[in-house]
Amino acid sequence: MTHLSWREWNRRLSSLHGAFLCGKHALPSLRENGGAIVNIASTRALQSEPDSEAYAAAKGGLLALTHALASSAGPSVRVNAISPGWIAVENWKKSAERGRPKPSEADHAHHPAGRVGVPEDIGRLAVYLLSSQLSGFVTGQTVQRGRRHDQTDAVRLSRAQAASRRASRRRTSCSDGTMA
Repeated sequence: MTHLSWREWNRRLSSLHGAFLCGKHALPSLRENGGAIVNIASTRALQSEPDSEAYAAAKGGLLALTHALASSAGPSVRVNAISPGWIAVENWKKSAERGRPKPSEADHAHHPAGRVGVPEDIGRLAVYLLSSQLSGFVTGQTVQRGRRHDQTDAVRLSRAQAASRRASRRRTSCSDGTMA
């Protein structure tokens, strides 16, 4: 953090500033007509990497802003956040800007869904959170996607091992007490 300038610190906090300004100016209309706000945070708010203090602070601030604003703006306005994990955006870049290798099987295995996310996953989740018919009771929450939190880096199960364990548990859980 000692190498980070005040200017760069503030630039990295711009996502928090932007959420504040959007919320501040949208709230009058949202309160009058009902509606929802979805903030986009990051799993980096709770899982930091070296030299990411400003980014982690901005995303952590978005989580705090989300639950505080949900309390202040509710019940007419619902406020939630999405904390995406690894989202593969290569297909959304211009071909000249694509260069990162495709995620490996191990990369996919880091995620409870068994794969790295894509932008459409986050879009569908945002649609759900914005819909009062689908998620009208949900407010002040952060939907966190991404890396498994129940495993350490040193002890990762492959998808095949996890599937084998799930299948084994299913075989031993027959309702009549027998093994299948």
